[in-house]
Amino acid sequence: MKSAYRRERKISAYPPAVKSAPALTTQNLTFILAISICLLACKAPASITLYQASDSTNNLVPDAIDPTPNRPAGEMIGNTITIIGTEGLSGATVKIGTSDASIAPQDVTLSLYMNDGAPDPGGSGLLQPGTLIDSETDTQVSLSAGVVPVTFSFPSLLMPATFTFVISFTPGSTGSQYVGPMSDNSAPQIGSADNTLWFGTGAPGAWTTNNTWAVADGAAVNYLDATFFAADVAPVPEPANLLLLTFGSAAVWLHYQRHRRTNRK
Repeated sequence: MKSAYRRERKISAYPPAVKSAPALTTQNLTFILAISICLLACKAPASITLYQASDSTNNLVPDAIDPTPNRPAGEMIGNTITIIGTEGLSGATVKIGTSDASIAPQDVTLSLYMNDGAPDPGGSGLLQPGTLIDSETDTQVSLSAGVVPVTFSFPSLLMPATFTFVISFTPGSTGSQYVGPMSDNSAPQIGSADNTLWFGTGAPGAWTTNNTWAVADGAAVNYLDATFFAADVAPVPEPANLLLLTFGSAAVWLHYQRHRRTNRK
C-alpha cells in the first residue's frame, strides 16, 4: 500500500501534458487563404459619378409634338456634356416623362456619339454628333408614373472627355401622346455641358442645336436631367498586404482551434 501510494503520488506529481497547437496543414492554409481573398473581394459595390445634372424641374422636353411654335425638326434630343475623371463609363440614369399618363410603354434608347460630324448648321460652332460609340435600349418602360428614371448599363466604355448623349423613343410620338427627356433646373452639379440641345433624326449631318425652344416651352435651361457614372472597381491587393492578411487570418485560426480544444476538456 505504501509503495502503491508513493507511485500514485509520484505519477500525479507530473504536470499535466500541454496540448500542442494544431498543425498548420496545407488544407488549413488553403482554407485561410480562401477566406483572405474573399474578405478582400467582398467590397461593397459603389460607383463614381462622372457627370450629374439632376436638379429636375418636372419640365418635359417633348420629342416631337408640342404646341410651342418653332419646334426644331427631329424626334431625337441630345446634350453635349463633359465628364470628369478617366474611369470607364459603366452606366447612366436619365429622367424621362410624358404629358399623357395613358400612353403605351415605350422603348427608351440612350445613344452616345463622338462630336466629330459636320459643323452645326445652328451656328453654335460645335461639331454635330458623328461616330456612334454605343447605344443601349431599355424596353417597354411604363410611364404611368409621369416621370421615370431610366438606368442604362454599358460595358465599361473608355469615353472622350466630351461627347453627346441622345435620347430617343419607340414607338415615339403619335397624336397628342408624346414623351421626352426631363430638363434640369440649373447648370450641371458635376462635370459641365453646353447650354443648348441637339435635335435630329439620327442620320449623319441631320443635327442642329437650339437654345431657345426648350426654354420657351417651359425649361429653365438647356440641360437634360442625366447622371453618368463609372463602377468603382476595388484594386488588386499588393502581395505584401495579401501576405499580411493571410498570416493574420492564420493567427486567428490557430487561436480559435486552441480555444476550441481547451473548451473540450
